[in-house]
Formats: sequence, structure tokens, C-alpha cells
Amino acid sequence: MTQITNNNPIDELLSGKDYDIKKSRNARWIDQKCTPDVLSIIAECILMYAKKNQNHSFKSADIWHNDDSNKLIVENFKKPSTDHEGAKNEYDKFFQQPMELMSYAGILNKEKKRGRNYYAIINLTILEYISLSPTNSLNFLVKYIKKVLDDSSIYSLFQNYFNHQTPDTFQELKQKFKEFTIANTNINGEFEPNRIFIKVMNPLAFKNNAKGTKRGFMSKDIIKWPDLIYSVDNFRDIQNKKPKNLTREEWKNIIAKKNNYINLKRLSRNAVFNYQKYIKNYKNGISELNNDIFQGNPEIHHIFPKSQYPNISHYYENLIALSPNIHTLAHNNGKYSTVNKECQLKLLICKSKCIEENSNKPISQQMCSFDNFMHVLDEGFETDLFERVKTNNFKEVNNILNERLEDIGHN
Repeated sequence: MTQITNNNPIDELLSGKDYDIKKSRNARWIDQKCTPDVLSIIAECILMYAKKNQNHSFKSADIWHNDDSNKLIVENFKKPSTDHEGAKNEYDKFFQQPMELMSYAGILNKEKKRGRNYYAIINLTILEYISLSPTNSLNFLVKYIKKVLDDSSIYSLFQNYFNHQTPDTFQELKQKFKEFTIANTNINGEFEPNRIFIKVMNPLAFKNNAKGTKRGFMSKDIIKWPDLIYSVDNFRDIQNKKPKNLTREEWKNIIAKKNNYINLKRLSRNAVFNYQKYIKNYKNGISELNNDIFQGNPEIHHIFPKSQYPNISHYYENLIALSPNIHTLAHNNGKYSTVNKECQLKLLICKSKCIEENSNKPISQQMCSFDNFMHVLDEGFETDLFERVKTNNFKEVNNILNERLEDIGHN
């Protein structure tokens, strides 16, 4: 996740707010649709609407029924049109819930007029940062969730679980969170607190490299990125299609693997789409390697191939904008199932330089992070060498990469 240093706009916003739920009694500080990818998309939809409407206040329906929003949602999630009658209830929550989160956080202002909620942008910097990528959105979510729990005096419950991850400590945490939510908000039933708990727990678990929650229980494995994103599949519907010759557990495992594959493909596709926009908007449509100006959309290359490394195929730190000629060379003259190892290392050295330069940009333009880059390098080279590199020590990273490049030259 993109690293945020001290005294940055996110820390300034969070430190200046009191999010204590015992005082606000607001149950909508986070909700079911507040996943990193949805929050990022809704932020982008708001920015597009505000740009065309001179930053006037807006209702959630204004963003929902905007043509630009419709195009963006369909492209990214392959969902029905936002005007589809059958998806009306789903889209109502899809737009409203992230906007409620941003309102509680202090990114949007909310004012009730004639029985309707009207919103206005009050922190453009953070809204732009969130809109840039789901990883930026997740970074904000983790900081925001922790601050809300801290202000509400219940973060220690989560800390205790992360220090002692057992089914018993998990159930104790879940029960106490439910009791706290019912006691301090207008939620009375047991279903809603459990639904909110997922969106609170799993981003923190991901950050802590810990087990989270799946289907109401402690997850068997640590929470990974695909566990955090918006899912278009309804598991109960899939369950009804179980072949008779398979047990329920066997069928669940098959579907989980299939959904993970589908989600990773969507994440990879969306990452390429978002990175193209980033190169055009913030890099003047110029190749990151040799300053070639693109005619049309930039060609985005996976430095570690997506077919071989699907778990890092959606990381922006694994993407680089290349000219067509260099892109062909990177795949051994167009053989896209292969990788030119020498070229790969040169691209990683170039990417390291780009990330270092990007770290000095305004926060709203930061799309890549050092820590994510270390994760990509360790996954790609199947090592743990880079995770031991001190944060932002680009010199050491480049030394390691150059040594590998020299080794190839000697072979």
C-alpha cells in the first residue's frame, strides 16, 4: 500500500477529527459497499461530475445517473447500466454508502435540504488521492478505520486479536463489536453489525498480514487483496448450482479458486486501464523508459508477466508504460509468453527511478509506493531479500538489481 509520511494531508485530516461513534451515534461511517475499489471509483465519479458542474453540491442520485459514472462503472465492474431497473436497489447503496463514509471522514460535507442529503467536496486533495487507485483507497481506509476505532476506544480489541489469532479471540472480538454497535448506534438487529464488521476487520487484517473474517468465521488464511474487493457473485446463488457428485466443501473450494481467478483478472485489467489514464494525465503520455510520446493509449507492460504472477498482476509497481518497440523487445521480439530477463531487470531499475521521483510528487499524484514495489520484487524473484530493505532506500534496491543485471551479462 502507498506509504504516507507524517504531516501529510491524510494524517492532518484524521488528526483534526473526533470520530467517536459513542458521540456521533453514526452507524454509516462504513458499510457493505465501502470496498477499496468501489470507494476509489465513486471518488472518481464525484470528481468528473464536479468538474462539469463547477463544484456545485450534489445528491447521490446526481452521481449515480451521470453518463460519465455509468461508463466508468460498466468498464470497471462489467455491471449492468446504472439506469438498469433491475439493479436500482444495488446501485442506490453502491453510490450512497461510500459517499456517507466520505462525509463522516470529512472529505465531503453533507447537508440535508428538503429531506434529501446534499454533498459538497471539502477536501479535494484526499478525494483525488483516493480516486487515483484502489491501493490508495485502501491506504486511506486502513488509516481511517483505525482512527475511528481509536477515537471510539475499541481499537485495543482488534489489537488483542491480531496479537493472538484464535477462533476464540475472533469470536470474542466479533461479539464485542456487535454489542458496541448496537449500544451506540440506531442499529438494533444482529445482521447489520456483522456485515459492517467484515469491512472493518479485513482491511486491518490485510495491513497486519493476519487472518480476518470469511462467511462469519475466522478465515483459514491471511487476508489477501482479492478478499477486499467488490464481488459481483452471490455465493448462495452459486451454492445452489452445486453438482450432486461433489460435497459442499469441495464445491466451495472450486468456486473460491474460480472467483479468485476472476477477481485477479478484473483487477489486472482495471489496473492497466487506470495506469493508462495516469500516464496520460500526469506523465504527459510519455514512455517511462525512453520518453517516446504515445500516439493513442500508452502500451502498458507487466514487468513480471500476469500469466505467471497473477497475484501481483494488479500492482501498479509491476506496470510500466513502454513504446511499442520496447514492449516487443521485452517479450523476446513479440513472443508474449516469454520474458527477456535482461530487459526485465532494466525495466525494474527504470521503475525504481520512476517510483522514487513519484514519491516527491503531491499526494494526489502518488500512485506507486516503495513498500508495494518491494513486495512485487520479492514475489517476482521468489525471494524475501527485498522486504528487508529499509523503507525508501532506493539506492540499495538499485544496487541489488544492478548486481543481478551484471550476473546475466557474465553468463
